Amino acid sequence: MDFRFQLVFGLACLSSSIFAQSRNCIVDQDLDDVQEYSYHIPGSDQKDYWKDHQLNYYTFGKFDSSNTDEETTISAGIYKGSDLIYKTEINCDQGIWKNTVLDNHRKEKTILRGNIDRGLTTCQEGEIFDLILKVNNWYRMNWILNAQPLQHDTKIKKIPMVELIKTFKYRTVPAVSVWSKHRSYEATRFVLNATGRAKFDRFVFGQCDAWPKSFAKFENYCQRVYHWSFARSKYNESAEDFNRLLKNPFNKGLRNGLGVFGNNRVLHIPLCFTTKYFYFFMHTVHPDRKLPMFFEYSWGYKRQNLKRAYCCNIDMFTGQIRENNFEKFCHDLNDCRYNLLDEASLKIISETDPSSIIRKMNVDEGEIDVNHFGSS
Repeated sequence: MDFRFQLVFGLACLSSSIFAQSRNCIVDQDLDDVQEYSYHIPGSDQKDYWKDHQLNYYTFGKFDSSNTDEETTISAGIYKGSDLIYKTEINCDQGIWKNTVLDNHRKEKTILRGNIDRGLTTCQEGEIFDLILKVNNWYRMNWILNAQPLQHDTKIKKIPMVELIKTFKYRTVPAVSVWSKHRSYEATRFVLNATGRAKFDRFVFGQCDAWPKSFAKFENYCQRVYHWSFARSKYNESAEDFNRLLKNPFNKGLRNGLGVFGNNRVLHIPLCFTTKYFYFFMHTVHPDRKLPMFFEYSWGYKRQNLKRAYCCNIDMFTGQIRENNFEKFCHDLNDCRYNLLDEASLKIISETDPSSIIRKMNVDEGEIDVNHFGSS
């Protein structure tokens, strides 16, 4: 099918499309404004099922006008049975947070604490919130509240290159590691509790990306998803590079990423065709446990540059994998040769200026994300 026809036909059928708010996740569960929730982690009954795999836990909620006489708090954590592994506790009224582990003596120990950024979280009636736990490995985990990392301070770690004698690389890492009696991949449950005005209305889990459902009603849907994801990402380039990004009108109001305290790498953020529509091809969809376990970008002597990600054909309206058919429209990035698109489409893409495609779509050219169109 002619690619230009695919675009126009898709736009004409917009009213019948169903918006999605996550991609390649294991569970995306709506909650009925609850204050207690427990999720059994799939595969946790198998030894080392999640070992060496990064994980994303997304919690979405809101503050309402109920229970105003009670202190407003949010607590979230991963547990092995009844034993704590790692949790965060947020007290909205006092404006503080603290993170706790279970030490080797089976005592709860607070390892990090700080203040809520009131510029990001006011806890007032009508405000929505998101809380993310990013598990990087068994001793590095990041809690993120409304793009505020609930962690602070970094250090430089010297890491030996195994293949090259007396050769090292240097990496910025969190100053505080999460040493708990149980390791992150031993978790069997994710538990949420709230009091006062805080309510939970959605939970998402997997090795994936997700974003607020409310974005789908806005004309700049994809732009909102991109900005929201970027502010919670691991992006940590120089001020000069970030300021260069801000020169693009599409990035007006963009918040910088969180570096080592962030969620996913910036290269996994959904790309946009316009401020409203998603780019039809995503070359680095977040990997899951089906892919062989390598570093996302491996390095070293006699080692291939293996990129752990999928390339997928994307629904332009929702940002989801096309037809929600992962097997048909996604491939291991290392095997990806744009084979998700037929030759006619490839020819049109390579020979047609992006702005002319937009004119055929009757979309304002000012909405185009010129930084991302055609990126690979």
